[in-house]
Formats: sequence, C-alpha cells, structure tokens
Amino acid sequence: MGYDDAVNRPWLCALATMFLLVLACGGDDDTGAGDGDAPRPTATFAPTLPPVPTREPLPTPTPVAAHPDGTRTGVAVIDRVLDAIDPGDAAAFEGLLSFHPYRCDRAPAGTAGSNPCPPGAVDGSAVDVIAVGGCDVSYVARERSSLGEEVNKFVRAASIQDVYAVSEVQEGRLASPLPLRYLVILSGGYTMLLDDAGVTHLGLPCDNVGPAELYHPADRAILAPL
Repeated sequence: MGYDDAVNRPWLCALATMFLLVLACGGDDDTGAGDGDAPRPTATFAPTLPPVPTREPLPTPTPVAAHPDGTRTGVAVIDRVLDAIDPGDAAAFEGLLSFHPYRCDRAPAGTAGSNPCPPGAVDGSAVDVIAVGGCDVSYVARERSSLGEEVNKFVRAASIQDVYAVSEVQEGRLASPLPLRYLVILSGGYTMLLDDAGVTHLGLPCDNVGPAELYHPADRAILAPL
C-alpha cells in the first residue's frame, strides 16, 4: 500500500522531533558518513568537558499496546541493551554505548545540532560522541563529565516502559553523521538507534509524537507493533 503526503506527514514530523540530524539541512558531512570511499576522522583524546545543562523532566506520550515485559529479539546487540534497561542498570547500559567521531564546533551553548569542542580542541576536529535529543539533537562526548547522569536519567525512564517495536532501518531512509542500523521504540516514546556495536542515538519524547509515529513500515520488522 502506498503512502501519500497526508499519511507521511505525521512520520516526517516525528522524525524531525527525534534525535537525527538530517544532513541536507546541516550541510556537507566531512566525516564521510554514508560514503564508503571517505575515511572517518581520527577521534581526539580530550580533557573532561563541563556538564550539559540539566534537562527538565519530559512528558511521555499516551501509553500504547506493547510487547510483554522480558520480550527479546534474538539479535544479540539489541538484547544486551534490553537486558540492561529492564532492571534499570545504568552502568551496564553505559558500557553498551557506541561512540563515533564527529567534528566539533564553536556554536553557542544550546544550539541544536551542535557538538561543543573540548577545551583546546580546534574547531572541526573529531570528538567521540553519541547523539541525544528530543525536539532537538545534540551530541554528548565520551569525556562529558555528566555523561553518567544523562545515561542514568534515560535508563530510569526507559526501564518502566515496554518494547513497542524493533526494526532494522531501511538503508538510506534516515541520515545521521553517526552510524545506525536498528531502531528500538519503547512504549513511552523513548527510542534508541544502534549499530552493530551498541547504542549510537538516544531519543527522548517531544510534544505529542508517540511510538506509532516513530515506526515506519519501510523498515524490516524485527518486533512489529502489536
């Protein structure tokens, strides 16, 4: 069945409020993500960064039908992440984050899509990061002093949600400077994108965008919505 503009619009809105940086809006990607001929930049080792601003508690969308507690996919990397989330094990979850180099910048604090450079780092140099976002995306470096706090908040909220759907993202459907392969959607609107090593993106709820808007039938279903 085809999807016209009226049907696609809620999903496109949902994507805009997720954690992804659409390259077409952000200019050329010097990291070469998505370009097999371009090498990744080498990540720099940087001093500890200052903490990111504390986020206010986010409202979650109306709960939806979800898979029973304890449901697993049979995909090892996804199931390891779910094994950490279910008991709220933030330390185990942090060990499953998959950092990748992305160019840093000198954008003002709080700028959507920014990746603040560590002290002494040259604008444009590579810093190992994951992506975090709700209505806007930002990047959190491995050296960020508040990384543990950010992870703990995410896991605490995710641990009381069940799995709504899990899919393998259709190649080329989503664009990000960080790698992605699997999309995990939780019943409260929290999401994760994973590569084969672990979690590369943490998605937080935004406005009234719910799990149904975040699932796309073009992806290969691993756990389809109920």
